[in-house]
Amino acid sequence: MSVEFAAPGWLLLLPVPVLVWETARRHHRGGHDHGCALLHSQARVIAAMAGDAARPRRLPTGWLLGCLLLIVALADPRWHDRRTYHPLFGRDLVVAIDVSASMRAQDHLSNGRPVSRLELVTRLSREFIARRHGDRTGLVVFADDAYTLAPLSHDPTTVSRLLDEIQHGLLGDKTALGDALAVAISQFDQPQRSGRAIVVFTDGTNTSGSRHPLAVIPEARDAGVKIYTVGVGTPGETLFPEAVVNPPALTTLPVDFELLRTIATQTGGRFYQASEPDTLANVLATIDTLETGPVDKQGGQQTEMYWLPLILGGLALTVDSLRRRYGMEPAGRP
Repeated sequence: MSVEFAAPGWLLLLPVPVLVWETARRHHRGGHDHGCALLHSQARVIAAMAGDAARPRRLPTGWLLGCLLLIVALADPRWHDRRTYHPLFGRDLVVAIDVSASMRAQDHLSNGRPVSRLELVTRLSREFIARRHGDRTGLVVFADDAYTLAPLSHDPTTVSRLLDEIQHGLLGDKTALGDALAVAISQFDQPQRSGRAIVVFTDGTNTSGSRHPLAVIPEARDAGVKIYTVGVGTPGETLFPEAVVNPPALTTLPVDFELLRTIATQTGGRFYQASEPDTLANVLATIDTLETGPVDKQGGQQTEMYWLPLILGGLALTVDSLRRRYGMEPAGRP
């Protein structure tokens, strides 16, 4: 059993409260040494009677303890019980979503209204990721460039929440499909050769980036990663909002289905053409039945503990403030 911190960088702030107090103490003492508000022959006696000169400037323990506990809470402490070793079986799954300009096309209907390809993909992906019990899931977005929005983790709730942050034009207008595959493959860091998959949702050809999609296929094979490609959209004319002030116009947005089929076939995955919302839902249901493998051999039970120092820190600051206000103990101010 041990205590771990999810954000240990915050612990670097632990010396700050002491430094703040010491700086304020020096400034306060300097103000008394170099300035006089009252000239009197018995000034020292009066100051001693008031306790201002005789009382030592001690460290306010209540205030200091409260600040330190709040910093510890920011570091997100977690109680990890490693005695419960057990193998976990699931999938390592990275979802890569195309956010290029063509994903604004409105060739799908939801509740009788047209929705964009990106809106449809994010909604169904959220439902898909929410069912990933026991799986590690990650999220990659791509357009002109490709970036990891969420690394592989056993936290589907956070990944689903990040899907809400995806917007049109987030990374430009083009499609760096090859770069997206390379970034997704780099997420698989453990020597595991089963239960690894990349699911790519895209509607465009590779028009940007430094890597061609076919050149990334050997890396996927070496890492034991299967790539499942989903061609979103229709090859014919579709509604496309070219400007905010203009209504959507019929536009032809080609999809390179053959490239997507080749990528999937050469990595042991499958290609899907999702032309209707129901079809895309069926694709996700099929992916949900793919093979599983060991994803975490250590396991263990982890319990969030940030609430404890947060409550204790707030309580310490409250008690210290009440004592200062009502004179329950010397203020010990700097």
